[in-house]
Amino acid sequence: MLQFIKFTFLAILMFCLVPENAMAQKLEKDELPSLKGKKVIMVYGGWDGHQPKVFADRVNAWLKTKGAEVTVSNSLDIYTDEKKMSETDLIIQYWTMGEITKEQEKGLLQAVKNGTGLAGCHGGLGDSFRKNTEYQYMIGGQWVAHPGGKIDYKVDIVNIDDPITKGLTDFDIKDTEQYYMHVDPNSKVLATTTFGNKHNGWIEGAVMPVSWKKHYAKGRIFYLSIGHDPKDFDTPSAWKLLTRGIRWASGSKYQPKENTLNPIYSPRTGVNMNQWKNLIDKKLSMWDVFMGAPHTSTEIEGYKKFDDVTKGTPIGLNKDPKKVFSVIEENGEEIIKITGEIFAGLVTKKEYENYHLTWKFKWGDKRWQPRLEKKRNSGILYHSIGDYTDFWNVWMTSIECEVQQTDCGDLITLGNVKAKAPAIKKEKKYYFTPGADLVDFSWNKGFETGRCFKPNDPEKEHGEWNTMELICVGNRSIHLLNGEVVMVVVDPKANLNGEWKPMNKGKIQIQSEAAEVFYKDIQIRSVKKFPEKYMKFAVL
Repeated sequence: MLQFIKFTFLAILMFCLVPENAMAQKLEKDELPSLKGKKVIMVYGGWDGHQPKVFADRVNAWLKTKGAEVTVSNSLDIYTDEKKMSETDLIIQYWTMGEITKEQEKGLLQAVKNGTGLAGCHGGLGDSFRKNTEYQYMIGGQWVAHPGGKIDYKVDIVNIDDPITKGLTDFDIKDTEQYYMHVDPNSKVLATTTFGNKHNGWIEGAVMPVSWKKHYAKGRIFYLSIGHDPKDFDTPSAWKLLTRGIRWASGSKYQPKENTLNPIYSPRTGVNMNQWKNLIDKKLSMWDVFMGAPHTSTEIEGYKKFDDVTKGTPIGLNKDPKKVFSVIEENGEEIIKITGEIFAGLVTKKEYENYHLTWKFKWGDKRWQPRLEKKRNSGILYHSIGDYTDFWNVWMTSIECEVQQTDCGDLITLGNVKAKAPAIKKEKKYYFTPGADLVDFSWNKGFETGRCFKPNDPEKEHGEWNTMELICVGNRSIHLLNGEVVMVVVDPKANLNGEWKPMNKGKIQIQSEAAEVFYKDIQIRSVKKFPEKYMKFAVL
């Protein structure tokens, strides 16, 4: 009994010694810090045109729902309270222009250096204290212009792997200011916007960070340029960006320091190698369409129809009489709808090499001949070269990352192609197996098969969105389905005029193959190497 009492006393003592913010130190399911129990200072003021009190009241109300202990101040003197600042986990500032005294600035800078996080938006953080360069150095940017004043513009999510932006997609923001800024080139950019020529023609095509994160000594800094009017945050994606960034910044004292150094510009070329490019717009302006032969059952006039569409006469380039490919809008998102009614390919106008491609897809309900009773199918064909009619009179010579029910991510060679994959044979089929010997795959004479199957099936239920990725570096590529590596392709080659040549770049095709399917969030960026977490799969 005495031992039990001693044990109970020690357990209670250990519990009492746990810091009161221990619960707030944990990451939540979305990998972002909790605000519960954290001490937050909300500072607002400066130019009244930004409605600082309205902004502060809105954010303060949200903070309280998350369990934060909030102190609201409309005076910068709070920065001189050394004890208060040392106890604070996070500062949220919305103070446009104005001036800050040396003592106030010193208190703010020192607190952040010591690990207090700092978050904010628009001019409330990115246009405060124009005379204070050390403050601007800490923030990572300074507003310089907003061409056109209050306008509509698009925000592109460029870092889809970060917890702050995970699951978010590009969105439009209306009737607000598009910020042109001077920025720290080593900040980790999360979202960008691209300027047009309507207001200042000489900046057409300029890509400007909208949101970033960085460190100032031990303190986390989060910035978002949206927020000219508090109503900007009625846009759900803008509010999520802000609130997720606030939570991330609150973790300075509790989570390990991140490497946020992520140069915007390549040292040699001046080109942003990490910039995600969205490949969907309403007019599908970055794509061509090649339409194959219609099946006998297709309701279409003016074109010959065929029982065997793989040998029929194709409709041809940029002719889509049945609107097989179109862009629809759902919940503010642009989505490619593929009816599947005719075998066809949506083909990028550009060739790509050394890239990371990501997309989401879900199956529709309709199916057509000649695959009326077969699995729904709509593959991604990459390193596509040659003529549009090389394979079945409708697709180019290529490597396929299969998109087919239960088979998403399989390797298939299309045309006069061969490739290798680490695989093991089971019951007459080859399955991708990390670490196994490389096997040659081709439909050409002398090869056993041109297909390698993935080993498992992480595909979601019918009608749900799946995320797929394709990473190509040199003569290797990796297929991913919902975060799992399901295939590695090594040394693809095409037989051109009797000679096998490396197949490391080309166009990208999306198939229409007799099944209704929807694609969204198709994004691509240049890469120089595989991410560290995938290096073990890359057969290097």
